[in-house]
This record gives sequence, structure tokens and C-alpha cells, in this order.
Amino acid sequence: MGSYIKKRRLSEASKQLLYTDRKIIDIAMEYGFESSEAFSRAFKAVYQTSPASYRKNRIDLFISAKPQLDSPRLNHLVRSITVHPRIVELPDILVAGLRGQTTLADNTIPQLWNSFMAVAHRLPDRIPDGRGFGICEACQGDNTLYSMCDEILFSEVAGTEVNSLEHLEEPFVGKVLRGGRYAVFTYTGLIADLSQAFEYIWGTWFLNTQEALDEREDFELYDERFLGRHNPPIPD
Repeated sequence: MGSYIKKRRLSEASKQLLYTDRKIIDIAMEYGFESSEAFSRAFKAVYQTSPASYRKNRIDLFISAKPQLDSPRLNHLVRSITVHPRIVELPDILVAGLRGQTTLADNTIPQLWNSFMAVAHRLPDRIPDGRGFGICEACQGDNTLYSMCDEILFSEVAGTEVNSLEHLEEPFVGKVLRGGRYAVFTYTGLIADLSQAFEYIWGTWFLNTQEALDEREDFELYDERFLGRHNPPIPD
């Protein structure tokens, strides 16, 4: 997953710098920073420039200040992820699986998937050959979009599509992925490099899109194209 959640609040704040004339301290406070100095340090770490300079030069500075892409990273983006997502309307989706807790710094999601696969055959109302889902419950309870960082503990559900949630027993949990408008990125690289895809989504695409982010959960979808952690998926 990388540190994409941590960068979300900076992504939102950067839009405010680009498209409004609000005071920098007001933007910093709104997006969870205790001071303009803390905001500036975090901002420079990502965008290689200060919030004031970023605002002064607007879009031109944003484009020129982005880190230079080396050949491996550029090839990865070109070959492994749809640069422009499909915007689709999805219905409600029922998912059942196991819930675990992790941080971005100490990612235990692979172990969670191993635990789920060991007991998935016991899951009631499972759809044969149904799609797998990794659901990030990062913004629940005291966690918010703007307070997430590498060290904050959050929940993840690893599961599969089911027809009903009525017959679930421990250790399984049920989730309803709310229907609505979604941006769908197709990733065809290795799971080990998935963090680069998230970095592109939140660090580049999200900064430039006119789409608005709501409170629905992020999720990964694994269908028949997925061949396992150590193999690239079958391309469309």
C-alpha cells in the first residue's frame, strides 16, 4: 500500500493552494497540521518546494517540481497501470472475509490474506469463482483522511463476494461496499510494486482530477485475471 494514505491530506491541501487564495495557516489547520511550520516540512518532503512557492508559481511549478521519473519507474507506470481510470457506476457489493489490523510501516496484509485463504472454503453463501476484495478501513473511528500516517493502526478486510451476509459466524465478518460512482484503475504489475500505483493515484492523478472524494472505502478487486502474488495479472 505504501504511504498513499498519508499523502491524501497533502493532496487536498495542494488543491487549496492552487485554486484558492486562503491563508496558508488556515489550510494547514484544516488539514490536520498543528502549525504552518509542520505543514511546510511535510509539504516540502513530497513536493520538493514550500507551500508559498508552490502557490506563487501555481500549475507551472507543480509540473516542474515533480520528481524526475527514472526509466524503471516510468516503464512501470506505462505498462502496469491505467493512467486515466474508467469512471463507472457500481451497485452495492456484498463481501465476507477476515478482518485484521495493520500499519503502513509494518504491513501485515499479506499474512491476513494467507489466513483468509486457509479458511475461505468454510465461508457460507460464497459465490463460486467470485471476485476477491481487499477493503481498506482506514478512515473509521478516530482515524480520518487527514490524520493517517505510516504508524497509525487501521483495519483491513480480506474477503470474497457472497450472496448473503445472514449466515456468517466468527471469525468471518461481512461488508457492504456501497454502490455509486467509482474511479477504476487497472493494475497489471506485481503485488510487490503495487505501492507505486497508489503513489501515482494519490500523488498525480488525484491532484489533477476534477472528481471529488467522498467517504466510501477504498478497495482492491481481484478477478480471474489475478494469478497470485508472484505473477503479473493477465492483461485485458
